[in-house]
Amino acid sequence: MLPHKHFVISSFVIAITALFFQVGWIEGVYWVLIGGAVAMLLDIDAIIAAYTDKKLKGYGIVQVFRDYEGFLEKLKKTKILNRLMFTHFVLAAAVSVVSFIFARRFFFPVVIGVIVHLFSDVYSLLKEDNSESF
Repeated sequence: MLPHKHFVISSFVIAITALFFQVGWIEGVYWVLIGGAVAMLLDIDAIIAAYTDKKLKGYGIVQVFRDYEGFLEKLKKTKILNRLMFTHFVLAAAVSVVSFIFARRFFFPVVIGVIVHLFSDVYSLLKEDNSESF
């Protein structure tokens, strides 16, 4: 899934959560922005792979946005997707731990952003696989 979609989905879930926990408006905006940004930035490993991996030559950030399905197909064919899923989980764990240690005030929205990012990635990959089988 593209980074801006992660931001939107995570921000929505975090906003609902902030309303549920009756967080103040300013604190709620911080939650939405920080959690959404974390969810979006977890895709940094895919962006780095697009620029550095020789198998993905021709895919810069603009090309990824233009031809996301082709980029995803190339990731699957070259087995880079397996590595990216591993780095996604490592980054998610690292961001959560760093947030817990250094920014406990925002630990909850960061963890929500991380979880929503991982679930939406897994869901979109499963949906893509299921649509190909029909």
